[in-house]
Amino acid sequence: MRLVGIAAVLGAAAIWALEPIIARLIGTEVSFDHLLFSRALGCVVVSLFFFFVRQTLLDKKEVSPSKIHVAHLRALFLIGFLGSFVSDLLYFVAILFFKTPVVNAVLIAHLQPVFLVLFGHFLFHEGKFSLWDYGGIMAMLLSAILVMSGSLSNLLGLRFGNTGDLLVLLATLFWALSGLLAKKYLQDLPSSLITMGRFAVATPLYGLLALVVSRSLVLSWPSLLFGALIGIGYFFYYEGLKRLKTAQAAALELASPVFATAFGFLFFQETVSFFKWIGIMLLFVGIFAFERASQNQEKTI
Repeated sequence: MRLVGIAAVLGAAAIWALEPIIARLIGTEVSFDHLLFSRALGCVVVSLFFFFVRQTLLDKKEVSPSKIHVAHLRALFLIGFLGSFVSDLLYFVAILFFKTPVVNAVLIAHLQPVFLVLFGHFLFHEGKFSLWDYGGIMAMLLSAILVMSGSLSNLLGLRFGNTGDLLVLLATLFWALSGLLAKKYLQDLPSSLITMGRFAVATPLYGLLALVVSRSLVLSWPSLLFGALIGIGYFFYYEGLKRLKTAQAAALELASPVFATAFGFLFFQETVSFFKWIGIMLLFVGIFAFERASQNQEKTI
């Protein structure tokens, strides 16, 4: 079961590293609004499939209509709006219009633990910061600075990234907030239902965006399959998380920037500077520090 969990998380990491690659390739043939609408619909369809299989074919009655409350629906709406509409829109604008390098996009998106810790502390009052928490925050913020500056000359000149990098950073903030809401209010719901619900909220919003921008609602089959692939990535990650410790899953999921480095070079000849390699290493340091803080907190409870 542990090997299955490792394979599942690595599969999710590879899929998420491919996401900006596929978006750029499809984006040359499809307008970005139709791409986002079809992608969201693809996520809904594949999540519904996984939910149906578990509920019916495997006879795993994880949830019934009576278990879904108003608080669940409210949280799903917020997560869908912030995490699957606003965040994804910002992310894809950065990828498609500002040509944010693949490595930058994936590395910055992996700063979510920083925002999770900060939101958990200031919004939900989840205890005091420990030295490990401060260490994790500092390591991952330094990682962001190195990645966004990209070189010593930019760092010394206080030039930290472009508009695309800032859009990805803002998207990461909203992804982290939606993740914290899911952890706090939706833990008793299956992951396939959460994924389906959040993209079911985003899909009509993307449809409205397409009607405003392109004055049409076109279903792009490559984008639909793209969305199905992303939904499979969510499924892989959640299934891996059930079989592994949180620290193991987090460490394995950090293979995504490594995959992104290889894919970015293979498809777009993007090179990785020495500063960005240090940034990748600091991500691992930050995850390690946050996990140590979590372990120490559990011992004191």
